[in-house]
Amino acid sequence: MVGQSNDIEVTCCFCGEGLFLKDATVLLVYPNVNSDDGQQLYCHKNHFLERLHKSIPPLHPDFFEEEGE
Repeated sequence: MVGQSNDIEVTCCFCGEGLFLKDATVLLVYPNVNSDDGQQLYCHKNHFLERLHKSIPPLHPDFFEEEGE
């Protein structure tokens, strides 16, 4: 995300609401494992965590820190 400003607004791919890039969880999505072309999607951290199935291996601890820590 080099060259992107943190004060721009992006859209959450789950709820359609806006949020600032600095507050967004960034998802990198590729059509398949052999693809070099991907796309960035943005979302609210809580929406990502709510939708992630509980069987997925543990996430990075930063996902569970409260905002502002």
